[in-house]
Amino acid sequence: MEALRASVERARSPKDTGDKAASPGARAAGGKKGSSQGEPKSRHEMIAAVLRRDGRTGESEAATLARVVSAVMFLAMAPSVNAAAGADEILREIRDQVGVLLPR
Repeated sequence: MEALRASVERARSPKDTGDKAASPGARAAGGKKGSSQGEPKSRHEMIAAVLRRDGRTGESEAATLARVVSAVMFLAMAPSVNAAAGADEILREIRDQVGVLLPR
């Protein structure tokens, strides 16, 4: 949840195009997404990996769900949608919407 909170707070802050804007993993990999050790390369792949952890969600379904979860996050963090909302409210909205989508 802390990673999601940080993502929401970054999305709501002014954009930084310098080296600080890159994730620690991207900086460690020389600015390239992912690594040769099989690390997920995109947000979709990271979400899909989490969805597959319990073995109840197959690879194809996890990839599709990951795209939907990413879209929910993108829309919830869009300044035009939640301009007055705080990070906690946005996190609650994302959690509620994603909870309806994911298999139990």
